[in-house]
Amino acid sequence: MADIVNIGLYPTAHTTASNLLDRFDTLIDVAKYAFAFAVKNKVQIIPVDISSTESKKTVWNVGSVDPDGYMVSLIGIIFNNTHEPYKQIEFLINAGLLRIHEMIESDPKFDIFSLL
Repeated sequence: MADIVNIGLYPTAHTTASNLLDRFDTLIDVAKYAFAFAVKNKVQIIPVDISSTESKKTVWNVGSVDPDGYMVSLIGIIFNNTHEPYKQIEFLINAGLLRIHEMIESDPKFDIFSLL
């Protein structure tokens, strides 16, 4: 199977990322934070109500998100050289953003910088 060339976000994940822009410089910075959060916390599930009712919208080319290849290298180490690293990166960004969304929903004053 071929890997993806674009990274997409579920609408809820995109809204969450956009809402966090007051704490980050760019949407890509938010995505990388969500990726790191998901990796650190072993977030492996996207809520069924999101994945079954929302479709992803392309936001970036993979080269924009991972210009130096660091994320792909990390995925290769964590997941034993997966053949579709960008699909895994896209999944982790979405999963991280959706988990952060849940945390903020349960406590609007939650400090996301306490997560890492």
